[in-house]
Amino acid sequence: MASWMAHVVSGTVTNPLFTGWFDKRGRENSSKCEGKFGDTYVTATGGRANVKLGQRDYLLQENWVNADGGYCALSYP
Repeated sequence: MASWMAHVVSGTVTNPLFTGWFDKRGRENSSKCEGKFGDTYVTATGGRANVKLGQRDYLLQENWVNADGGYCALSYP
Protein backbone atom coordinates (compact mmCIF):
# COMPACT_ATOMS: atom_id res chain seq x y z
CA MET A 1 0.00 0.00 0.00
CA ALA A 2 2.86 2.41 0.77
CA SER A 3 4.24 1.95 -2.74
CA TRP A 4 0.88 2.68 -4.36
CA MET A 5 0.37 5.76 -2.17
CA ALA A 6 3.84 7.04 -3.14
CA HIS A 7 2.94 6.46 -6.80
CA VAL A 8 -0.32 8.41 -6.50
CA VAL A 9 1.18 11.25 -4.46
CA SER A 10 4.05 11.63 -6.92
CA GLY A 11 1.67 11.87 -9.86
CA THR A 12 -0.55 14.34 -8.01
CA VAL A 13 2.32 16.58 -6.90
CA THR A 14 4.03 16.69 -10.28
CA ASN A 15 0.85 16.98 -12.36
CA PRO A 16 -2.08 18.32 -10.27
CA LEU A 17 -3.99 19.78 -13.25
CA PHE A 18 -3.25 16.99 -15.77
CA THR A 19 -1.32 19.47 -17.90
CA GLY A 20 2.16 18.43 -16.81
CA TRP A 21 4.81 16.19 -18.30
CA PHE A 22 3.90 12.99 -20.16
CA ASP A 23 6.02 10.75 -22.35
CA LYS A 24 5.06 9.89 -25.93
CA ARG A 25 2.87 7.02 -24.64
CA GLY A 26 0.98 9.29 -22.23
CA ARG A 27 2.67 8.01 -19.05
CA GLU A 28 3.50 10.34 -16.16
CA ASN A 29 6.76 10.13 -14.19
CA SER A 30 5.28 7.75 -11.60
CA SER A 31 3.80 5.45 -14.26
CA LYS A 32 7.04 5.02 -16.24
CA CYS A 33 8.64 3.05 -13.41
CA GLU A 34 5.65 1.05 -12.23
CA GLY A 35 6.82 -2.29 -10.84
CA LYS A 36 10.49 -1.24 -10.64
CA PHE A 37 12.03 -1.21 -7.17
CA GLY A 38 15.80 -1.21 -7.71
CA ASP A 39 18.03 -2.87 -5.14
CA THR A 40 16.11 -4.56 -2.33
CA TYR A 41 16.99 -6.30 0.92
CA VAL A 42 15.32 -8.89 3.12
CA THR A 43 13.70 -7.48 6.27
CA ALA A 44 13.82 -9.08 9.73
CA THR A 45 10.39 -10.59 9.06
CA GLY A 46 11.44 -12.06 5.70
CA GLY A 47 9.78 -9.48 3.45
CA ARG A 48 11.48 -7.41 0.73
CA ALA A 49 12.18 -3.70 1.15
CA ASN A 50 14.26 -0.96 -0.44
CA VAL A 51 13.73 1.92 2.01
CA LYS A 52 13.99 2.16 5.79
CA LEU A 53 12.20 5.10 7.39
CA GLY A 54 12.68 5.21 11.13
CA GLN A 55 12.21 1.65 12.36
CA ARG A 56 10.00 0.55 9.44
CA ASP A 57 10.95 -1.04 6.13
CA TYR A 58 9.07 -0.26 2.90
CA LEU A 59 9.12 -1.48 -0.67
CA LEU A 60 8.61 1.68 -2.73
CA GLN A 61 8.64 1.86 -6.49
CA GLU A 62 11.21 4.00 -8.23
CA ASN A 63 10.28 7.23 -9.98
CA TRP A 64 11.29 8.55 -13.40
CA VAL A 65 14.32 10.85 -13.40
CA ASN A 66 14.13 12.95 -16.56
CA ALA A 67 17.88 13.57 -16.86
CA ASP A 68 20.79 11.95 -18.72
CA GLY A 69 18.41 10.20 -21.12
CA GLY A 70 16.02 9.24 -18.31
CA TYR A 71 15.99 6.37 -15.85
CA CYS A 72 14.14 4.96 -12.85
CA ALA A 73 15.55 5.66 -9.38
CA LEU A 74 14.53 6.35 -5.80
CA SER A 75 16.36 9.69 -5.86
CA TYR A 76 18.35 12.00 -8.07
CA PRO A 77 22.04 12.05 -7.17
